[in-house]
Amino acid sequence: MNIPPDKAPLFMMQYQNTRKDPSTAVILALLLGGVGGHKFYLGQTFLGILYLLFSWTTIPSWIALFEAFGLAGKVAQINEEKASQIAAMLRY
Repeated sequence: MNIPPDKAPLFMMQYQNTRKDPSTAVILALLLGGVGGHKFYLGQTFLGILYLLFSWTTIPSWIALFEAFGLAGKVAQINEEKASQIAAMLRY
């Protein structure tokens, strides 16, 4: 991305406030995945509620266990989308 030098500090500040940590997402998926903890952390509220509603079946726990393996790549994609949104906002 081509961020003007005068806007770079503002970009970095906003990006640091909105970015998600892949390690945190994986740990949440492993520990609280059955109730949708990782989904809520990533801002996917609807899916988090769905996991919470079906948590009594243990199916969300199994899904979260498998999701944990690919979650770091998903978080990187989410962070890239957030960076693009912030950059677009700063370009006017």
